[in-house]
This record gives sequence, C-alpha cells and structure tokens, in this order.
Amino acid sequence: MKVILSLPLQLPYEIVEYIYNFIPLSILAFLTKTNYLKYHKYVKHTFSKELQDSYIRFVIRNDLSFVVEQLIKENITLWLNYKKYKFKKIIYIDYFHYLYYFCIDNRSENCKNLFYDVLKKTGTSQNQYKKNIVTNVRWTN
Repeated sequence: MKVILSLPLQLPYEIVEYIYNFIPLSILAFLTKTNYLKYHKYVKHTFSKELQDSYIRFVIRNDLSFVVEQLIKENITLWLNYKKYKFKKIIYIDYFHYLYYFCIDNRSENCKNLFYDVLKKTGTSQNQYKKNIVTNVRWTN
C-alpha cells in the first residue's frame, strides 16, 4: 500500500495532473483538505440515504472532526428538524442529538465538542438527557 501512495511523489507534476483529470470528484475529495472543501458536495450525492447515515457514523467513530464540521455546516437545519429518531430502543428528540450521543458512546472527543458547541449556540443543550425516551417493546402472546 505504501508503494502505491508514494507513486505520485515519484512522477513528474504534469503526469500527476493528467492522471487527476480521470479521478472522479467524489474520490478527489478525500485526497487533501483543500480538495475536500471543493468537492465534498459530490460525496453526498454518491450515497443513498442509508449509506449516508453509515458514512456519518464512520466519520464520527474515527473522530474526523474536520469532516464532521463540514457536515454540520451543511446539514444542521435538516438534522435539527428530523424529529424522533429511533436507535437501539432509545428515541432521541432529533437526529442531531442522536449524533451527539453517538459521539459520546464512541469516545470521539473532537466531534463531541463540535456538536456541543452547536447545541450551546442553538440553546437546546439544557437537560437533554431527561428528554431521551427508552422503549422496551416485548411481544406478548
């Protein structure tokens, strides 16, 4: 793997630039920080809704705070308006709070701080732990 990653360093700049023209924008987004800022909108359109959720969880699990910051800027209103998100027998008030608690469960400190700052700015962070509902549904015959 290291050989493949070091290959662009050995090639002349003109050849590397020519090769970059053939790489899809959704892949280019993950190569550098500046590319991510330019092309992150193309990443969102490559996934279905279910894969977007798993992508967001993957980013949080790995504590990729730069990517989470961009996702928050892009989706804050959508996540705060997505009410009653259910996950593992717990009903969260919205998807944003679910992601915040997902950060806590996975020990992603940088991401948790980003979510907490946004919660503080919006004013929805007070006594939130009291508002999560735990459901235990059992079948009865």
